[in-house]
Amino acid sequence: MATATDPDAPWPSMRGGPANLGRARVHPEPRAWPIRSFSTGGPVFSTPVVGEGEQIYVGSADHFFYRMDPASGEIAWRFETDEVIDSAACIGADGTLWVPGGDGRIYALDPSGKELWRYDRMRDRTRATPSTIYWWEGNIAFGPNGWLYAGNDDFYLYAIEPFAGVRWATPTGLHIWGAPAFDGDLVFAASFDRRLYALDARTGRERWSCKLGNFLASSPAVAEGLVIVGSFDHHVSAVDASSGRVVWRTSTGGPVYASAAVDGDQVVIGSGDGAVYAMELRTGAVRWARWLGDAIRGSIGVGEHLYVPGGDGRIHALGRDGRLRWRHDTRRPGTLYNLNASVALGRHGLATASASGDVIYVPYGAVADAQETRVERDGCELVVVGSGGTAGEAVGPQDVVGVQVLHTEGGVTTRGRILAANAPICPDGSQMHLVADPGAQVRARGTYQAAGATYGFDQELAIHWIESGAGSLPEAFRVRRIAVQAPSIVPSFDQIGLASLSIDVGVLARDGDRVVAWGVQRFGMDEQGCAVGVPEPRILYYAFDGSWKDGTLVLESGACLFEITAFPVPLTRLRLVAHLRGGDLAGGSLVAEADARAALRAIPSLLPDGAWARIRRWLPERPRLRDFADLARILRRMLPLGLGLARGLARPWSLVDAQGHFHGVGGFEAAPMTARTSTLELLGARIESRHVVATWRGGEAADAPGILLMRAGRPVSWPYALRMRTLRRDGAPVRTELDVRGAEWDEAWVLRDLERVACLPRP
Repeated sequence: MATATDPDAPWPSMRGGPANLGRARVHPEPRAWPIRSFSTGGPVFSTPVVGEGEQIYVGSADHFFYRMDPASGEIAWRFETDEVIDSAACIGADGTLWVPGGDGRIYALDPSGKELWRYDRMRDRTRATPSTIYWWEGNIAFGPNGWLYAGNDDFYLYAIEPFAGVRWATPTGLHIWGAPAFDGDLVFAASFDRRLYALDARTGRERWSCKLGNFLASSPAVAEGLVIVGSFDHHVSAVDASSGRVVWRTSTGGPVYASAAVDGDQVVIGSGDGAVYAMELRTGAVRWARWLGDAIRGSIGVGEHLYVPGGDGRIHALGRDGRLRWRHDTRRPGTLYNLNASVALGRHGLATASASGDVIYVPYGAVADAQETRVERDGCELVVVGSGGTAGEAVGPQDVVGVQVLHTEGGVTTRGRILAANAPICPDGSQMHLVADPGAQVRARGTYQAAGATYGFDQELAIHWIESGAGSLPEAFRVRRIAVQAPSIVPSFDQIGLASLSIDVGVLARDGDRVVAWGVQRFGMDEQGCAVGVPEPRILYYAFDGSWKDGTLVLESGACLFEITAFPVPLTRLRLVAHLRGGDLAGGSLVAEADARAALRAIPSLLPDGAWARIRRWLPERPRLRDFADLARILRRMLPLGLGLARGLARPWSLVDAQGHFHGVGGFEAAPMTARTSTLELLGARIESRHVVATWRGGEAADAPGILLMRAGRPVSWPYALRMRTLRRDGAPVRTELDVRGAEWDEAWVLRDLERVACLPRP
């Protein structure tokens, strides 16, 4: 049985050790190895761990957990799970790997990748929770007593005895994403319910909890009797470890997602404003701040230098005084580049990972020292950002182009906040967004704020355009690797969740350049329709009105529900643009818009079975008194969040503008697919006074029948996911009905997944 972390592992857990200090455990021993980049099949947001022999272990959104050898540059093995892996593993004293997964399981693997044991939260329905997802997003860590500790999206912190099972599970008021930290007999955990918890490591009993004002995603660090943690209200806080009293709170310029590292007598941490801050450990006073260009979500590793994984796709090495020592660019053209994973420090080099799906290993000494001799001229520079989030990235016709303003004053460059412009602006003011075609003049005008003053800009933009290729429009394709890059808070909330989602799109009709398409989004189920990582899988629908011209496909849906993994949110608009590249359809830009106030009003309609039926499903099949007590505790911690949102809790996030509107921009990939082979048979379809009804037989749980309303040959914008219900028996559809009250339509199409099987004219 594993009783502690591997003493020969340079970095056996997410932050390197039980106190989460983010400091190197071994002295660096440089080797003359090349820089390595290992490719996985999906974005990587979990932090690598480094074991004996400098072996790298990390999970990917492609559902695989990998072992990588930086000496040879080879992938030694990979282990398949049933969902994304969004959390760091940890390494036991005997070399056993403990892997938390989005499928609700914690796996024990031997160093060869063989499964030894698993704990499955999906099969353990003995705890009360209102959560809709059971992913292990809390990074797993060994406590000094040899037990494993990890937070789950079911709102509980778990203590698990290796190869035995759950010893205790203590509820909080929301998700736990960070790695727990330890000091003596206490375990510290930060929850999205805005509280930092100190629990007895043996019993799970709460010693104290401290409310810190906003969501907590970072892993707490413990040093000199202080627990240090960042929050989404832009602050870094230090709390007395014995009493829970707040000792100091220091403000940064943006939401803090990253975890703190402790370097001697100073705390170093990255912020959503793109800067690294160094603060005095005892007082929180800022010693220096270094702006690096984009939101920093990965946590710093402290070794010979301060190693920072940047939101700009670069690894930055800073000195203790904040000066740049070197940087390494990990970006590849046409891919997402954000380094959301933290840095792991090995004996011979450092590892991190990218939203591109690459795991990067940089041997110490492999990058030459930087020469900071360039002095920027004062003024502003407009930077064009593509749908992948990269400055200068090539874009195609009808794609959305982001424009950022960089302001230089006294040789120091920061990003300006756009106040007004001749195009839509992100709620956080980080970008304005333009749509144009190759050859058209694109001009950006407006005002921005920087260094406490307001400035104007007016400039014609130089954009790198790529024409779409020639070819035919595919009948079906899959939207995957979805990313919303702006506002910059979105990746902090849901980067891995969005990247794990897919929408199957089928073209139902074409009339010249006009296109009618239907989208089906399955969440929380495998190919057979069985639940994976969630208690209740969901199917959402999209009615797309679009165009196909010169190799560019533009699809727009009006009112719809969009899955974000914890729950679906109502959108007022979803716009997708894809292009032909080399004969295949490739992804492009994405625009998502919502009205926050309307979304809040729609919450009751998301409970179709009624509030009491929903609450009953929050409890185990045979509830105990303790289950009611745990549920009451969770709800007591959750309810203030609603009041907090009404009182401005979300204001520091800059997620919506002053009118409550969300305007998000990002990108996606388009992948080929063939329509599902379904045995579902339509028995009949009819129009009733308030509903369109279709009856079925012979299908399976993964089948997604639908009904689309048409008017004058165009799809009707209608909240299909809210107004459409499918009755199932043994998982298979038997009846689908669409509530059409208030809709203006003249025809109803009955759909079997992405195929039209009947057309009903309105009487």
